[in-house]
Amino acid sequence: TPPPAILDIQFPGNGSGTVTSDPSGIDCPDECNQAYTNGTVVTLTAAPASGSTFVGWSGDCDGNEKTTSVTMDTARTCKATFDVSQAILDIQLPGNGSGTVKSNPDGIDCPNNCNHAYAIGTVVTLTADPAAGSRFNGWGDCGTASGRELVTQVTMDSNLGCSPYFELVGQ
Repeated sequence: TPPPAILDIQFPGNGSGTVTSDPSGIDCPDECNQAYTNGTVVTLTAAPASGSTFVGWSGDCDGNEKTTSVTMDTARTCKATFDVSQAILDIQLPGNGSGTVKSNPDGIDCPNNCNHAYAIGTVVTLTADPAAGSRFNGWGDCGTASGRELVTQVTMDSNLGCSPYFELVGQ
């Protein structure tokens, strides 16, 4: 009898998720390789994590359906590609003054709702509005957005934190 064949699962994408098998043995990312009796047909199922999408299979598996099968007649490597589909914009209010920040497209209305997930590549326009007795003193930690303009734009290529500085007038 031939020796068992090893099935190895890899994740080449920038997102995250899980892969499970039938028959059992693969529960990746915890258990990502398993020996199967020669000739066993293993069904693999990919499940993307929140904020990721399943792109497809490569290596010894192929296709873009979440479920695929592989015959274990030799050692096999199946690659499940998950990519990030969303990035979170998080607004922090570090100054001693007060004001609001709103976004276009909608999602941010800070200080009530100060973070929102946007699709990767979305250009978000942020508008700062100082409260009475406060002034806007500029954007910090906001990727390429900076300066003292009340309106700025950010491109959601990854999670991003922005700090609009509202300062009390006279301080």
